[in-house]
Amino acid sequence: MVAAHMHDLQAAKKCGLHTTYVARHGEDTGRKATPDEVDYFVSDEVDLYNQLAK
Repeated sequence: MVAAHMHDLQAAKKCGLHTTYVARHGEDTGRKATPDEVDYFVSDEVDLYNQLAK
């Protein structure tokens, strides 16, 4: 699952899904996500594509 909200990704992770957090300006302002909480931590779509290509 790809999302900019950690609460969505936490629920997806509990269901066994792989998760990608997109760090968008203005999203999740009350809670900072950390890279160890998700499978991929990216700054934008291009960053996601580059990480998936590895």
